[in-house]
Formats: sequence, C-alpha cells, structure tokens
Amino acid sequence: MVTEIPYQTSVEGISEKIADLANAGVIDGIREIRDERARGETRLVIELKRDANANVVLNNLYKHSPLQTTFGVNMVALVDGVPRTLTLRDALVHYVAHQIEVVTRRTRFRLDRARRRAHIVEGFLRALDIIDAIIAAIRASTDRAAAIEALQGEDFGFSEIQATEIVDMRLSTLTRLGREAPRGRAARLACGDSGARGDSRRRRTPESDDLGGAQRGARRLRGSSTLDDRTRRRRSRCGGPHR
Repeated sequence: MVTEIPYQTSVEGISEKIADLANAGVIDGIREIRDERARGETRLVIELKRDANANVVLNNLYKHSPLQTTFGVNMVALVDGVPRTLTLRDALVHYVAHQIEVVTRRTRFRLDRARRRAHIVEGFLRALDIIDAIIAAIRASTDRAAAIEALQGEDFGFSEIQATEIVDMRLSTLTRLGREAPRGRAARLACGDSGARGDSRRRRTPESDDLGGAQRGARRLRGSSTLDDRTRRRRSRCGGPHR
C-alpha cells in the first residue's frame, strides 16, 4: 500500500505506469492495482499474487516505476549580491540569516514607532499639568501653525511632534484626558523598549516563533528521504530499496 508519492507525480500516472509494466511483463507478481484515495488521503493498493516475492516486486517498482524519481533543483542564489551555487545546508543557513535580518528590521521599525508614541504620551502627561495655559495659548493663536509654534516656545518647551499632537487633539478631549491612561501607556511602552533592546537570544525569539509557526503548519512526517549522490549509488549497488 502506497500512502506517499514523489514530488511532481500523480497517483493516476503511477498506477497507469505500473499497470503497463505488469502487462508488459517487466514487473511480475502483481495481481491488481486499486486507487483508494478518499478525503485527501493518498492510498494506492497493489495486490500481489500468492507466489510473488514482495521484496523483489518492491525493488522492481522502485526501479521501473515513478514510485522512485529524481529531479534537479537549481540551488543558485544571491549571497551578498553575488550569485552562488549553494548546498542544502548553505541554503538553510542563509535563509535563517535572512529571516533574522527581516525580524531585526521589523523590530527596529516597531521600536521606533513605540519610542515616538512614548514621546507623544510624555507630552500629554506634561500637558495635563498646564492644561489651562495650553488651551489659552491655542485659542490665542491665529492658525494651526501658530499654535504649534507657540507650544514649542520657551513658555512650554514641547517638541514639534508633541505640539502637533496636542494641537490636533480636540479641546474637549484634551480637557477630559485623565492621568492614569497616559501613565499606563507610558509604562507599557517603556517595557516594550527595554525588551526590544535585550540580548541577542531575546531578539531571536520572534524569528523562532515565525519558523515554529511554519513547522506547526506542516506537522506531518516527511514522506520521502533526501539522499546525496554517493549514498544513492551505494544503495543501488546493494540492491536495497530507497525512496
């Protein structure tokens, strides 16, 4: 019974080829071939005659039918901008290194965004202590640009980002703004900042989570074996089956 088939093959093509080989006498001992696939499960049943040697039939199937096949893989990739032919190990090493770089850039982007937000929240906390003066300065300004410039002056000392956020916030929201919410956000942002600046092992945690998710999504055992040319030739000389 066959439950896994090689890459780029089909159950229909394999069963037809085996039937042709059996009818031509290339493979002896096969009585019946049944395709019993159901619900996405591969199941190709090959019934043998009573006097057939199962190991001999299996070796002949591997030798003559598409149950065993080989295909070429172009392992040329750009490494530091230079095209190189990679081994499987080298390809995996460079892939993991690329994933680490992707996660590092993503973490830096999120860290910069968190720091910007923490800076804005810090401005909100300062604004709460002088809310009446801020409202008066905004109302006395002729336009939005003048209000931002006023909040950046010596009387207030807000940065451009902080002043812009304060001016863009509705006055009714600004006057009702409580102290606990901004302080809680500031504490959470500070924790995220310290975590993002941790050691290399902690920085690799997101990359490990990404690869772990890919592994969980394909949790089935490998249905075929990966052999180098030397091992494949040695097994062929010994007459042993390999997949």
